Amino acid sequence: MERPVAAELSIARETSTTYHVMYRRRSEPRGAATPWCLHGRDTLRVFLQQCESAGNVDRILTRVEAGLKYVLDLGSVDEERVARVFRHSAHGLALGVLSPLAA
Repeated sequence: MERPVAAELSIARETSTTYHVMYRRRSEPRGAATPWCLHGRDTLRVFLQQCESAGNVDRILTRVEAGLKYVLDLGSVDEERVARVFRHSAHGLALGVLSPLAA
């Protein structure tokens, strides 16, 4: 069953090879957040390609590489689709490349 929610991804560079990605429902500003740690620029690129059009991925990467935080508005997306993107990324990439942060 499709459950559309207004959501966004907040992307920031933590170190030269580590990126912090936070999925958040906009209707719940202090809750319902899922943090992830991605290791490597190529991993971030693959992850973004599942959420954004190819033309915007390079622009997002450039901004994040420059140390600027980027917030990607996902619009109204099916929550299960978002969960599939996270699961696919976790299973489709090398072990340890994409991992949830400890709460």
